[in-house]
Amino acid sequence: RLMRGLTGLDAAADAHGFVVAYPDGTGLIQTWNAGGLPAMASRADDVQFTRDLLDDLKAVTAVDPNRVYAAGFSNGGMMAYKLANELSDRFAAVCAVGGTMTYATPAPKRPVPVIHFHGTEDGFVPYKGSGGGGVRGPALKSVDFTAAAWAKANGCPPDPADADEPDADPADGCRVKRRTYGPGTGGAEVVVYTIEGGGHTWPGRPAAGGFLGRSTKDIDANARMWDFFRKHTRK
Repeated sequence: RLMRGLTGLDAAADAHGFVVAYPDGTGLIQTWNAGGLPAMASRADDVQFTRDLLDDLKAVTAVDPNRVYAAGFSNGGMMAYKLANELSDRFAAVCAVGGTMTYATPAPKRPVPVIHFHGTEDGFVPYKGSGGGGVRGPALKSVDFTAAAWAKANGCPPDPADADEPDADPADGCRVKRRTYGPGTGGAEVVVYTIEGGGHTWPGRPAAGGFLGRSTKDIDANARMWDFFRKHTRK
């Protein structure tokens, strides 16, 4: 329910004709066992849960097995990266918003295109990562490290192309930059939208609370994500 309200993906699904599912994590405060966050660690095998979920969805609705995608916010974004790494046989591409990968090196069975959105003022998952460990909290990888690692795993050239997005809403206090790695193996790519001045929010949607920071109106994450997804099929 939280993800549904936060993202507004129902409207995007209705407009573009795709199926969207909002699975629940586990625990009192529902989370995903994506790694990287000791406080959110559990015994739940959320990779197998996702595999089973996809099988169930296939049985009840029309799903193109070559066009299955994962998207997540914060800890859910970390889970999207985990699924890209461990379920590359099922996912054509993934999207992470405000969440970085939680493992040292991607090793997918096949290239998985990635689109990532992240605010430079994210106070929960810092854009530049955190050393962390012990009482200082978890060690979180930076956006740049995550993107470069996945670009390498996807066989993309090491030097990305950078571009500035138009400042469509100067009042939002944000500017957006786009970084693209690729094309790589089979046309795979990694695209990162950096929201300068943005917080722990979903671009194009209102912030869930002032403590989460600014949310940009310069881009719509749902529209950019869908444009990216429909470019990429599982090969």
